[in-house]
Parts: sequence; C-alpha cells; structure tokens
Amino acid sequence: LKLEHFHCYNEAQTLAGHFYWDTEPEKAHYRFYLAVAKNLLRIDPKINP
Repeated sequence: LKLEHFHCYNEAQTLAGHFYWDTEPEKAHYRFYLAVAKNLLRIDPKINP
C-alpha cells in the first residue's frame, strides 16, 4: 500500500477527494483528519518490483 495515495469522502457521500503524490510541495498546504481503519480490503494483488 502506498501512504501517499488515498481517496476520501464525507459521511453523506456527496463530496469526495483523491490524493496521489504532491506536484508542488513547497506551495501546497494540506490539513487532514484521518482515523485508523479497523479493516483493510485489498482488491488488487500485490505487485513485486
């Protein structure tokens, strides 16, 4: 799993977001409120480089 890539949505599921790598880290500012998941479902198989 990549820590720098995730999807999020609000509880009403009317707004959503997607984050995948920062293209301008010196200009961007983010504020996240995340909670640790109780379960994880991995759909795609792990790829070994």
